[in-house]
Amino acid sequence: VVDVEQFITNFEGGAATRTIGHINPIKSFYNKNIKPYSFDIEASKKLLTEDGWSDSNNNGIVDKKINGKTKELTIELYYSGKLGEDIALLMKEAAAKAGINLEIAKKEMAQIRKENLETGKFSAVLQSATADMGLDDLALRFHSDNAELGEGNLGFYINPKVDSLITAINDTDQPSERTKMYMRVQEIIYEDLPYIFLYSPKERIVI
Repeated sequence: VVDVEQFITNFEGGAATRTIGHINPIKSFYNKNIKPYSFDIEASKKLLTEDGWSDSNNNGIVDKKINGKTKELTIELYYSGKLGEDIALLMKEAAAKAGINLEIAKKEMAQIRKENLETGKFSAVLQSATADMGLDDLALRFHSDNAELGEGNLGFYINPKVDSLITAINDTDQPSERTKMYMRVQEIIYEDLPYIFLYSPKERIVI
């Protein structure tokens, strides 16, 4: 239910590239063979139905019995800034079409980090990330050693195969082998999806 192409058109004037992971798409070890997930409301509804969600009371929000109690599918999304608000509103509108109640709340990013990210008290947070033009160290965001409160693995993502690949990437001095491992780790992370990756803005840099 995340229409990334709409974000790029509406908020970046088309000057952005969809990304399937944390690595910038212009880098040589970015995995261009991975096809981004498509925006598809009907497919979203199908996935929810397969997982036992239905709108039993016809109020527009899907629900499901969990531990004997009927629970509606509500997701809290925190955001900050004007761009965050614009994206959050479009996400809320699209999610509603699939029967998902996306409750959006605006906070300053410092407040989100202190009250939510560092405490684990959140369902979803809109964030941006920056990276330099060198090799990417994926340990901070994806290694299980950092999947603790207050650390950088904000999705609390744990996958032993990803851990071993990250360690091997950081240890090797063979560019070809490192690229192969970068390609593979991106495949695994994109299948597990601890984060919903959006896009990388394009910029002109004058020197």
